[in-house]
Amino acid sequence: MGIMDDDDTGRDNAGGIFGDAGSSGIFGAAEAPRKTVSREEIIRMANEMIRKDWEYMDGMEVTSAMQRDAAIVLRGEFFLDDEGLPTPKTNAVFNMFHRVSVELSRKYRIDENT
Repeated sequence: MGIMDDDDTGRDNAGGIFGDAGSSGIFGAAEAPRKTVSREEIIRMANEMIRKDWEYMDGMEVTSAMQRDAAIVLRGEFFLDDEGLPTPKTNAVFNMFHRVSVELSRKYRIDENT
């Protein structure tokens, strides 16, 4: 049996190498606690990260943020054309927001009271 084989308990044989409901992260290591910050602070940090990125384009800006489970969701202008269809800039914005969201979600959680 390999380490990725399941036994009849439904768990992998490597002792949680891929995590389970009782653990987080690879090898079952606990995730570092995430700092709770205001919505405005997340927006500020996201925009700072975006402006420093080599793929930044004029107009890329986060205008709102929300907490959805463990993920921070960022929103802003998506640069649709006159017919409401995506432009090449739309894909770039989506990819940028996704990368920044993943990075911020690892470290922070939005204080829902702000």
